[in-house]
Amino acid sequence: MPLNEEETIKKLLEQTAHGADSLRVMGEGFTRFYNRLELIAKQHRRRMPVRDDGFQDDMRSAVGQLRALADDAQDSWQAARACYYAADRAAFVREHRVLIKQLKAAAAALRRRADEIYDAYKNLSALGADLPLRPNWWVFESSANDLLKTAASIFALTRDMERYYE
Repeated sequence: MPLNEEETIKKLLEQTAHGADSLRVMGEGFTRFYNRLELIAKQHRRRMPVRDDGFQDDMRSAVGQLRALADDAQDSWQAARACYYAADRAAFVREHRVLIKQLKAAAAALRRRADEIYDAYKNLSALGADLPLRPNWWVFESSANDLLKTAASIFALTRDMERYYE
C-alpha cells in the first residue's frame, strides 16, 4: 500500500531525526573505539601481545549497524523524493510547510552527525592502517560516504521545497 504525501514526509522526518540521534550515539562509540585502538597501537609498537581481543568483532558490529542505517536513510530519501516530484510542488509545500521546516532542521543535524562519523572514520583508519586488524575499513568508509551523500540530498530536497514557500 503506497503512503500518502504527509505520511511519506513524516516517515522521512522520523527516520532523519532517528538517524541523527543514532549517529550521535555511534559517534560516541567510535570515540571509544579510537581510545581502544590507541592502546592496541601502543601494544603493537612495543611488540606486546594485544590484550583487547574483542576489538575487531566489536568494530565490525558497529560498522554493520552504520551500514544498515545508511541503507535505511537512502531508501527513505528516495521514497520522499519520488513522492515530492510526482506531486504538484507548490501545493505539496503549501500543505506540508511545518513538516518541511522540521525536516530541514533534522537534515541539518543529520549532516553534522554524518560529518562527525566521516571524521571518526578518517581518524580510526589513519591510526589502524599499520595494525594487523581488519575491521572492514572499506565498509566503514562506504557507509560514512553514503550517509554524507544521503544527508546532503535530504538537505538539498528541503531547500528545493523552500523555493515554493509563499
